[in-house]
Amino acid sequence: MGHVTSFFGPTMVRHSSFQANTADDIRQIHSLETGVLFLSKCNLKCHTRGGLVMFDYPMDEGADMHSLLMTDNNTVLMGGLQNYAVEFDLNAMQETQKFNVEVPGVAIMRQTGRFFFCGHTSGKITLRDLRSFKTEHEFDAFSGSLSDFDVHGNLLAACGFSSRGMNGLACDRFLMVFDLRMMRAVTPLQVHVDPLFLRFIPTYTSRLAIISQTGQCQFCEPTGLANMADIFHVNAGGQVLMSFDVSSSKQALAFGDSGGIVHLWSDAPEVSFNDYSRESEFALPCIVDSLPQLDWNHDLLPLSLIPTPLTSTEQLLSDWSSAMATPSPR
Repeated sequence: MGHVTSFFGPTMVRHSSFQANTADDIRQIHSLETGVLFLSKCNLKCHTRGGLVMFDYPMDEGADMHSLLMTDNNTVLMGGLQNYAVEFDLNAMQETQKFNVEVPGVAIMRQTGRFFFCGHTSGKITLRDLRSFKTEHEFDAFSGSLSDFDVHGNLLAACGFSSRGMNGLACDRFLMVFDLRMMRAVTPLQVHVDPLFLRFIPTYTSRLAIISQTGQCQFCEPTGLANMADIFHVNAGGQVLMSFDVSSSKQALAFGDSGGIVHLWSDAPEVSFNDYSRESEFALPCIVDSLPQLDWNHDLLPLSLIPTPLTSTEQLLSDWSSAMATPSPR
């Protein structure tokens, strides 16, 4: 819980591995130029890519954060199951505004162009003013709960659960598609998998990638018809998919399963994750020198050059009592 591991390049070589939170799981990750943001239930942390702590910001005890959105170069917006959202300044490392939310449960936030959307656990999607957080328009996407949504151009696509009365919630195989020019729903898109995640992959066309928790992946146009031939399978070995994302270059898809394995998909062996990547930093290799030759005839030879075994029964001069020492993070 709360452990972070990063991988480098298409061969997925391990780059770093460290503990970002000792008490809660990581809800969302966002990469910055200087470090990486990690959002947990009631904590926002920033680490370098090697694992060193840059800042650690605790929130109110009643917070239950789920979503993180970068609104500009030094401002992030955080929302969750509580009845407010928080704007945070990364330079000053402090909250700048706190907005009341009429419909609690901001599980997902998306921004594209002049639009800013919040997806709620109630199944609604709200279009809001980014400065005041006031609701400008509201879409009733699903009667049960919202699972995921994405925005590209003038289209918004969402997947979720519908209420089945006494039978509870059921995964809806109809994706809701909304035209943002007219602010209304268009013809729903029926798919052949139980959608849990979806993302637009705007390369040559505005394709949608629809992912089920059992590892089925279907590609289709949001305004076309879904074809059974466009279904592919993630070999998760019986595990269920817990996360999914697309690289900023749109060349790679990454799936995370419940067994702690990351599956990388691409149509090219030399995939580029970013359009304009900078050179990555790596830890220096551990260099162990051989023991030096000692001249026993030298009168000023320091005894510290002679390695001696450490015993657990004897106390060292460097051992401090617990009353005079406190643990400190890296």
